[in-house]
Amino acid sequence: MAYNYFDKLDSVAQGRYSTKLVLINSDECPYKFPAGVWKNNPSCWPGLQFGDVYSYLIDSPGIFTRASMKSYKSLDAHNYFQSGWVQTVYSYKPATSAYTILKADVRPSQRLNEEPHHPWVALSGDGSVAVAHCNCMAGLAESCSHIAALLFKVEAAVRLGYTTKLCTELPCKWNADFVKKVQPAPVKDIQFYKTSCINKAKKVKVRHLSSTQQEQQTLLQTLHACNSKPVVLSTFDNFSDKFHWQKNCFLRSDCTTMS
Repeated sequence: MAYNYFDKLDSVAQGRYSTKLVLINSDECPYKFPAGVWKNNPSCWPGLQFGDVYSYLIDSPGIFTRASMKSYKSLDAHNYFQSGWVQTVYSYKPATSAYTILKADVRPSQRLNEEPHHPWVALSGDGSVAVAHCNCMAGLAESCSHIAALLFKVEAAVRLGYTTKLCTELPCKWNADFVKKVQPAPVKDIQFYKTSCINKAKKVKVRHLSSTQQEQQTLLQTLHACNSKPVVLSTFDNFSDKFHWQKNCFLRSDCTTMS
């Protein structure tokens, strides 16, 4: 984890980051919270709705627009979540803050086996997003895809009902289900489409339409107009009489020797 992240920022960046901490009344950087305070318990998460995700991403400076959010499932951030790149989400509510902070490691969009990014978000009790941050290059001043991917995972957990249950095996197992390591493979062995899409394409029925009499005659007339007559015309009435078959005469061998 980026424990010394704040200390390595320049003065301007530290000012921006401190403003975020003041907004949630946090005395310390979330990256410096002790490891023992974080919980893997979806029932502790606020009820984040898609409207909350939409409002935050639209209102915050960044790559997200109203047009792109209309097809949010095609966004890189949603693909990160769907692909299992968002790792286990942990939550912690500081005693001095009215906000719950959630964090998760998210694999980078490039160089998948390198160190993941570390986004965190602060949610109010009603699920609205107060502030968010990521240690990637874009995460200091704007909402990045890693923050959005974390929000999409939390929103999915709320929608699936995992946050309304006790921390039973199913919600915690779902939260901890992510891609541990991406193994390289030759291009020929990589599946670029989901299995469901492939199966759907296989089930598409092709409708075979019979040609009409007029269409058949048009085709035959077109073939007949060719300089070299296609032999197939010889099998159709009104066209076969144009073909003259060569007749070979065979003489008996004794006739050919007659003088």
